[in-house]
Amino acid sequence: MAFSRRMFLLVSTVPLLHQGTAHAAVQGTSAAALAPTLAPAHRGVNLSGAEFASDAVHLPGVADRDYRYPTQQDLRYVAGRGHRMVRLPIRWERIQPVLLGPLLPAELKRVLDVVDQAAAAGLKVLVDVHNYARYIRSASQGGATLVLGDGQLTDVHLVNLWARLSAALKGRAGVLGYGLMNEPHDLPGTAAAAAPSAVTEVSSTVASFDGGPDGWSGEGDTVTAGSSTTGTTHDGQGSLRVSRRMPAGRQYLRANGNVTLDPAAGRTLTAWVLVPAGAPGVRWAAQLEMQDAAYRWRPGPSTDLTAGRWAQISCSPDDETWAAGRGLGVQFSSDQAASVTAEVYLDSIQQQQGPTSPALSEALQWQRASQLVVNAIRANQDRTPVYVPGTGWSGAQSWPQNHPKPWVDDPADAVVYEAHYYFDRDNSGTYRYSFAEEDAEARARGHASLQARATAELGRFLGWCQSNAVRGFVGELGWDNRADTLRWNAVGNALYAAMDAAGVGAAYWAAGQWYGSSYNLSVYTGTPLSQRTAPAAVVEAHPSRNV
Repeated sequence: MAFSRRMFLLVSTVPLLHQGTAHAAVQGTSAAALAPTLAPAHRGVNLSGAEFASDAVHLPGVADRDYRYPTQQDLRYVAGRGHRMVRLPIRWERIQPVLLGPLLPAELKRVLDVVDQAAAAGLKVLVDVHNYARYIRSASQGGATLVLGDGQLTDVHLVNLWARLSAALKGRAGVLGYGLMNEPHDLPGTAAAAAPSAVTEVSSTVASFDGGPDGWSGEGDTVTAGSSTTGTTHDGQGSLRVSRRMPAGRQYLRANGNVTLDPAAGRTLTAWVLVPAGAPGVRWAAQLEMQDAAYRWRPGPSTDLTAGRWAQISCSPDDETWAAGRGLGVQFSSDQAASVTAEVYLDSIQQQQGPTSPALSEALQWQRASQLVVNAIRANQDRTPVYVPGTGWSGAQSWPQNHPKPWVDDPADAVVYEAHYYFDRDNSGTYRYSFAEEDAEARARGHASLQARATAELGRFLGWCQSNAVRGFVGELGWDNRADTLRWNAVGNALYAAMDAAGVGAAYWAAGQWYGSSYNLSVYTGTPLSQRTAPAAVVEAHPSRNV
């Protein structure tokens, strides 16, 4: 799960004018491919705790002091509630304290004990490496956070981990599958990760801002938009400056204008963005968005920003959104910036041919790494199902943009693509706003209701699985259990019903002894687990199918 608390600032332009004919939807998908299959749809919960205390000070840590695995009583309770599987988050640094070294016997035994106890209780375990494509060295090793692809943490390290885990886990009755990596995000990504033939030069400039705002203008009394040539430009000529006093809650800031997209140019939109050095807030991020035919914003991958440094962001809209061309926007987000004035800069919006942007090459980087891991597992004569996540925190809402097509070639035909989905406004799973506020925000964005937005966003991943005839799984989803539980549950029930119809499994986030009743996503609490919260009624009403 990704935890973040952010304020939002959005810059956009509407309408988009396409030259020539509209792009048609993807053709050639058979009715059979779109129909739900009879493949197993495993349902259950995440049993959290073994991944706790995941900082350099507490890694690897001491079991039952810094972190805790589920107990036999926990597993029996979950099985007694009608579940058939659990997702077990573990930390890479604990199971393999030295990269490329052996698995730690004591930690491996803890994992195997859970697997065997789960089998005795009638459960299967999805073993999830809960590391976000990172490896945190212990304080005694310097405490550095390594990121997959940064030169210090490589595909070889991840392959080595899973070759060893496969050797230890294969053939065990309690194993449902291998979760390769929890929520990979913000990988370094380089153009070298793409095939050389796929990399070409920028083919068309949408807006340069060199001579002024290029028709972009601000909305709202607290918004200003204008050109700047005083060092805050990427190309040294001009940029768009937008500032406002940030609200206490999430709000949009848009700059409207007319732009023209060239249908002969590339389908990847890119922009350069800057948060100035000294800007308020702790963490900033930005993403390109495009409106579909219903005026709903379809976000591209989110990119974390470093204050004082320009960053390129990108978006590759799906066919439907591209053909509609209702609007283009750049959304900036920050945390701890409420009630202060913030400004951001935007420069050089372009159309590109091929995956030349950092975000796209990041996806290709992960696709390469995950394929190598599957190869290693199969080379070990292990046919266990492999659950492969996507980049961008594995978000269901942005899955087709991050990964237009399935990518793993598996001789065992046992790959399951794993997405995560939370339906609060920034899809973070923090649920900082009331149901009424979230519903109003969804309606302000052009949706009929929060439920309509949530089912549409999850539907992007479900539709991707069905149209590509691949197996899917939602490894994390959850919602607020504190107030308005009937209305939150109604949305959750609609999501489970959609997964029922698509034949897709799911694991609710989360249950665990150390969460307690104060955690707003807990579904089962107690030591040992013994108490239900409101979402349990929905989760238990949608059990495993065809298992």
